Amino acid sequence: AYSVTRLIAVPSLIRIILPALNSLHGKLMQEGLKVLVLSGEVFPLSLWYTLQSLLPTTTILNLYGSTE
Repeated sequence: AYSVTRLIAVPSLIRIILPALNSLHGKLMQEGLKVLVLSGEVFPLSLWYTLQSLLPTTTILNLYGSTE
């Protein structure tokens, strides 16, 4: 089976898909996701705390302004 191991997105998209991470399929993604890269807009501290608790073994990078 295939799984997502790296995901690059803007923080607002991640906030929208947070409910899906709590589903059965989302639990599988939580286990397989190794790196989450957020860029392109402000990364709120509240989102950081939520992601840290949902994805404790995932490396989370904030590359705000990576295209500038």
